[in-house]
Amino acid sequence: MSELRFALITSGILVFSYITALNVSSLDRVLAYVGSTGSTAISFILPGLFYYKISDPEGIHHQRLSKEDDDADYSDSSDVEDAPAMLDSTASIRSVVSAVSVTTRAPLRWCRKWRWDMEHLEHALLRKLALALSIYGVCVMVVCLTMNMFLT
Repeated sequence: MSELRFALITSGILVFSYITALNVSSLDRVLAYVGSTGSTAISFILPGLFYYKISDPEGIHHQRLSKEDDDADYSDSSDVEDAPAMLDSTASIRSVVSAVSVTTRAPLRWCRKWRWDMEHLEHALLRKLALALSIYGVCVMVVCLTMNMFLT
């Protein structure tokens, strides 16, 4: 970001904050607006959008994360002979449960039967659910802002 753009954005935020501080007589209205926008953005909108952006198979972020995982697997392959009890980063939890259940049998049988994780869901479905979470968050934000404007 250039210094001019940074200075303009910072000045705009400061001027807007100063005008808001001069015109607001009660702090509870300000806190209601900040809470309705900030909490829904942090809880619903941003996590869904982040996952949607990162999980795009054609996107640069997904390719970077995949490359880092491949590099980690390559560097960890020499350590596997030294520590056979350790698993590499791509091993599924299912293999861990089955390896442990072979040795202990009875206590972990229910883990395999009732196990539910992200491996069983399709990638496209998870992306759609992440986008739906973000849209739901926008709807919640609109309802909260509407209630703050008209019911207080």
